[in-house]
Amino acid sequence: MAASVQEGSEVVRLNHKRTRSLLKKERRKKKRQILARLREAEENKQHVGTEDEDDGDDLQQEIERQRLHEEWLAREQKAQEEFQLKMEKEEAARRREEEERKMIEEWRQQELKEKEKDPEQVKKREREEAVQKLLDEAESQLENGGVWHNPEAPEGYGTEKDRANCPFYLKTGACRFGESFLFPIPQVLPQALLPFLQPDYAHSWYVCYIRDGAV
Repeated sequence: MAASVQEGSEVVRLNHKRTRSLLKKERRKKKRQILARLREAEENKQHVGTEDEDDGDDLQQEIERQRLHEEWLAREQKAQEEFQLKMEKEEAARRREEEERKMIEEWRQQELKEKEKDPEQVKKREREEAVQKLLDEAESQLENGGVWHNPEAPEGYGTEKDRANCPFYLKTGACRFGESFLFPIPQVLPQALLPFLQPDYAHSWYVCYIRDGAV
């Protein structure tokens, strides 16, 4: 009888220990669950905060990109306007130069026509053409190894005032130079011409004859 009571008390003691162990285990489990839920809630909170921050950063970046794009559009429009203005100025300058060139060309053509009508200009142009022709011939001779020299003087050059060499005098008996008789030209004149001895310009040179070696 005593043995059975002792065995029953040991079973109760064992059951009590088991129960306490199970209770402790259950409390630890609940504690771990609570801690796990707290950690999960904290992680979710941090994740939400991170997403909010990311969304805020994305929005800020989008605003910055939009601002930069608008600034680029403004610069591009300004550059196009400046380029268009430059092209218009260049076109206006080109037209002005073209008009000036046409006016100068018309003026030259008109001047050339007027010169062609003027006999003096025609003679002058003919003389210029003759001189240019001589120069071209001289250059051609020099290029070909020839020797260039001035044209030969006409026959009787320097004796135009001689009666024997003047066809006008032989035909008319008058001097075409306005001289009534032949003036020989000596090598040394027996006269001294002193300037500024007369107030009149026509007599500004005073003729002083040299006689007997005295002036």
